[in-house]
Amino acid sequence: RVQNLVIKDFATRKGLFFKLSATEYKMENCYLMLKSVLKNIKSIDGVIFYSVFMLPEKNEERKKILTFFIKNKKKIYFALEEFSLVNLGDLRKVNEIFKIKKNTSNS
Repeated sequence: RVQNLVIKDFATRKGLFFKLSATEYKMENCYLMLKSVLKNIKSIDGVIFYSVFMLPEKNEERKKILTFFIKNKKKIYFALEEFSLVNLGDLRKVNEIFKIKKNTSNS
């Protein structure tokens, strides 16, 4: 519920049309809803993730998903981190955040 409120607030502040929330199942490495969104990519303008950490931890899986959105010219937003991905160069932001998380977890 809190995640949905954060996403709705982000959309409102950014002037984005918020149509529907797809909630992922709470199982580790489960991306059923995300895969469903990917299958229906033509019917959406973009996606607002609650956090960048909703994406897979594995670099290749994450890159594949984000590249798919970018190549299909779909907007990707991360509400908690307050940023968006527009092009492949922006993937560096996401990878840096994951590196920082990994380094702080290992410390």
